[in-house]
Amino acid sequence: MKTLIPLTALAALLSSGSLPAQTPAYSKPSGYTTKQLTAGFNLVSVTLQKPVIFTGAISSINQIIFSQETASVLSFATAHNLPVGKMLILEVINGSGVSDQVVQEFSVYSGNEITLPSTITELAPQNIVAVREAATLEEIFGTILASGSNSASSDIVWVPSGSGKFDRYYRRTPLSGAAGWRKLGNPESNAPNTPIIYLDGLFVEIKPGVTSNKTITVTGQVKTDSAKFAIQPGFNLVGTVFPVGTTLTSSGLQTQLTSGSNLASSDVIWVSTSPGVFVRYYYRTPLSGVAGWRMVGSPETTVDGSSVSLPEAIFIERKGRVGKDILITSPASYSNL
Repeated sequence: MKTLIPLTALAALLSSGSLPAQTPAYSKPSGYTTKQLTAGFNLVSVTLQKPVIFTGAISSINQIIFSQETASVLSFATAHNLPVGKMLILEVINGSGVSDQVVQEFSVYSGNEITLPSTITELAPQNIVAVREAATLEEIFGTILASGSNSASSDIVWVPSGSGKFDRYYRRTPLSGAAGWRKLGNPESNAPNTPIIYLDGLFVEIKPGVTSNKTITVTGQVKTDSAKFAIQPGFNLVGTVFPVGTTLTSSGLQTQLTSGSNLASSDVIWVSTSPGVFVRYYYRTPLSGVAGWRMVGSPETTVDGSSVSLPEAIFIERKGRVGKDILITSPASYSNL
C-alpha cells in the first residue's frame, strides 16, 4: 500500500527540486489535501484523482449520431473490463498535437468499446488513452457538510452545468429514513453517486448562522501531465487541476487565451482571494513593447506572473462569441514525479 503524504510536503519537495526523476510513469504519487470552508461561497475543485483503471491503444474509431450529437466509438484490441454504470474520464495521453492531453467524460461503454459523447479532433488509431473513474459528491464531502431535512438547513454544492448555469445539490437527512444527496429543482430529486469531473470548479455554499466552518480532506493521485478542455463564451468555472505550484505563468494560459492591448480585448482570469472577493488578471499584448500579465485595477499594474499563485478553482471570462480548447500546463517540477 502506498504511503499518503500531505500535499504541503509535496509542495516543499517540488520547490526544493529533490524529487527523484526515475519514478515510473505508471506509479503516480498519492497524497491528501485539506480544504478550509468558511461561511459563504467557497471555490473548490478536485485536485487529486482516482487511479487510472484502464490504458490502451485505440484499434479503430467510428463516428455515429448519438443524442443528436456526433459521437465517437473507440474500439480496443481487448475488453476494457470497466466498472458498470459509472461516469468515467478519458484522457488522451499519446496523440496528435490537437488531441494530445484532451480530457472528456463518458458513460456509454461495453466490451471492448467506449463511446465518447463528442468527437476529439484528430484522434486516430494507435493513440493511447487512459481512463479514470470520476469522484462522487459522497466521496468528496462525506458527512462533513451540514445536512438537514431541507435545503434551507443544509450546505449546498453548486456544480457547473454549462453556459454559466449550475445544478445545486445538498445532503438531506430526513426525520426518518436514510440520508442521501438531493438535486434542487421543481420537484427535487434523489441524486446518489453524482459524479464530479476534476476539471470543474465548484461552489460550496456554507450557510452563515446555520453551520460552522468546515475542513474536508481529499485523497488521491496527483495528475502530473497537462490537461486540455473546452471553455465557452462568458464565464467558465474551472479547476486548475494540480494541487500545488500553479501560477499564472506556469499554467501556460498566456499562450491559450485571447490577448489584446487592453482589458476589453482580452480574456480575463478571476482569482478568488476570499469568499465573494476576486482579483482579475489578463495577459496584455501591446501594439509595441513587452507583453505581460496585468492586474485589473485603478490604475492597472504589471505583475510577475510567476509569483501569482492560482487557487484550485478560477473563473475564465472568455470574450467574444467563439469557444476554445485550452491547455492548463503542469508546473515544470511535476516532470520529476
